[in-house]
Amino acid sequence: MPFLLWFLEETHLSIDLKEFSMVRKAFKNSFGYVNCKNSDIYGIFVDNKGGNYRVSIRSVTGVYFLGGTLNEHESAWLAQEIREWLNLR
Repeated sequence: MPFLLWFLEETHLSIDLKEFSMVRKAFKNSFGYVNCKNSDIYGIFVDNKGGNYRVSIRSVTGVYFLGGTLNEHESAWLAQEIREWLNLR
C-alpha cells in the first residue's frame, strides 16, 4: 500500500512573494501540509536517490521534497525555476 500511495500521490506547490506552501494529495485526501516564509529558505537542491531525482527545498523549519520520479534534466530545470523566483543563487 505505501508504494501505491507514493505512485498516486500529487504534490501541489504554491509560491508567492512572501511564502510557499505545499500539500500532498492522494485519493482526494490532503496530508503533509507545509507553510514556510520564503526568507526562511536557504537553498534549493537536486538530490539523486537510487537513480530517481527530486528537488529539495531546505529551510530553517525543515527539508521539503518535490518529485521523486523526475529525471535529472527535469529536476535541474525545476530547481532553477524555483531559485530564480525566490532570487536565490
